[in-house]
Amino acid sequence: MMEAWVACDWELVPTGLKALGNDIEAPVGQVEKGVQDARGFLEKICSESQRRQVITQAEVEGFLALACAGEDVWQTFHHDEKLHARRHKDRTLVGGAIFVKVSGYFPGVTVDHVAHCYMNFNDRAGWDRQMDGFKVLQHGEGNDLMHTVLHSPPLSDRDFLVWHIVLRHTNGKGLMFYSRSADDSFYPPGRAVRAMQYIGAHQLIQDSGGVTFTTITAVEPYIPFLPRWVMSLLLPSEFKRWRSSVLRRCSELRGQRVPCTGLFTLDTPEVKPVLMDVYSTYRRCTLRSKCLPLMECYSHDSQKMKMYNQSLCVELPWLDAVEISATRGFLATYIQETLLFGRPALQQLGTGQIAHQGQQKVRSQAFYVGQPELWILVLEHRLSSITGTWSGQDLIGFLRQEQLDTGYSHPIEHVAHGLPKEVKTWFGGAKDRRLQVRLFELLQAAGVTLDQECSRCAEFNLTGEAARLRRIGLELDVTLFYSNLWFLWSDISTWFLPNKEVTFELQVKAREPVEGVRTIRTIGPAQSFFQDEEYHNQTARVTRRSFGIRLLFHQRGVIGKWDSMSLAFFLLQSCTFLGVAWTLTELLCTFIPVLCDLWGWPPPAWFESLQR
Repeated sequence: MMEAWVACDWELVPTGLKALGNDIEAPVGQVEKGVQDARGFLEKICSESQRRQVITQAEVEGFLALACAGEDVWQTFHHDEKLHARRHKDRTLVGGAIFVKVSGYFPGVTVDHVAHCYMNFNDRAGWDRQMDGFKVLQHGEGNDLMHTVLHSPPLSDRDFLVWHIVLRHTNGKGLMFYSRSADDSFYPPGRAVRAMQYIGAHQLIQDSGGVTFTTITAVEPYIPFLPRWVMSLLLPSEFKRWRSSVLRRCSELRGQRVPCTGLFTLDTPEVKPVLMDVYSTYRRCTLRSKCLPLMECYSHDSQKMKMYNQSLCVELPWLDAVEISATRGFLATYIQETLLFGRPALQQLGTGQIAHQGQQKVRSQAFYVGQPELWILVLEHRLSSITGTWSGQDLIGFLRQEQLDTGYSHPIEHVAHGLPKEVKTWFGGAKDRRLQVRLFELLQAAGVTLDQECSRCAEFNLTGEAARLRRIGLELDVTLFYSNLWFLWSDISTWFLPNKEVTFELQVKAREPVEGVRTIRTIGPAQSFFQDEEYHNQTARVTRRSFGIRLLFHQRGVIGKWDSMSLAFFLLQSCTFLGVAWTLTELLCTFIPVLCDLWGWPPPAWFESLQR
């Protein structure tokens, strides 16, 4: 294996893309090493002879000197909270190609996950639909000869043939990918248009709160009818889409080890989850009740169930009836307690035979938790988005009369339904504008009650008896959908202009797990409701099974605002599609007479109408 050279603070990774977890079986080829000459960096990368040579230490040092140049070289043409885009002041360099430097920030992620998203071929194929076809043709001197395909409808595909290297920062907290075009003789062009990449570099640096990225690229995509200055203006919006996709994928990888993790020396940063690219929400969930009544059950047959109110209550923490966090909650409806007295039985390892039978006395009791339908769920929001920041006291929300079956659709599709004409409940109208909803309203919105029979219990129960959801438990998916793009048919302005205020919709969906919903704990007898003091000794223990309702909190939504760059991109894309459609129509009308004469067909009626 070749020795790793160091350019400034960047050390070559000799194994190249294989270090990113790519299963590469490319042969080790005979490559042409770079030679020392007096030409400058930009002059050399534009020469044809350079494309036959691999990337060397001297070339990377020349690139790093260019990358560190200041505002006298790189002129800003776009700057916001997400991206800083600059263009080289000399528009004649590298054949007048698009020559830009874009920097930004990935909050709440780690550098190994970002690097994995960039250059792990299998992972990227799962979420990136624009660039694929990654293929390493040969490897040598730390360089990978790589071929990729870029899909850019309605235009023809573009492909790239590049020399590619991987460099690791000497402090162990950064990675850089550097590439440039290779000579076409290594892999001749096919159906796709072969693009020229003079420079393609991506620097990723870890800091305490996320990852800073810097991309420098000089590319000639060979689009003849589109001016280069227009393509440069479209770059920031494309980079923002790419940034959002990487953030979304990194959130899915959170907590996982990826193949390139070993390349880094990372501290454990305080990472805050990023839920989607347009907003993040903090919720505080509480229950407005500290003491609830207990109700005993005289018969386990749910159809003959008799309960009476003891007029006694117990605090929720003692009962373990409630567990609430920012992402989920559990509300108990039925509790079983089993008292075990004596030591557990010892078994032979591997055989399961009882070696020593411990003396055990078993006693059980069960009771229902009274009226969980009256519990009040209280949630607070904190919404930070591209249009502002709101707290839980500022947001107004609603619950529809009937839930829409759009839980897994695109947010834009859901917003297209607009605000309902009639809502079941409005939230935020009173002085206390937090979201406060009774469990009964959530169950009703999901179309279930605790006293209805479990739909699948008889199918999986050996005895086949019916069971009530109050006894078995169920799950409720509670989704908060935020948007300012709702429209009203009565207000035409909402069809075109985003509202300044964000409104949320409360969505509820029920699910009945086959095994029900329960938690199991082992507690001391003194913490249970067994009253006999004879059981309160060191060998006694109580197993408490709590059945109930599991609440799963989710967040979705889309928030928008007017953006001149997005409008320009939409108009440009629309004009491009219109031009392509017009060209195809002209070609069709030109060849129709020829094809009809060739095959002896009469001209179609629509063609005759066009000639009139």
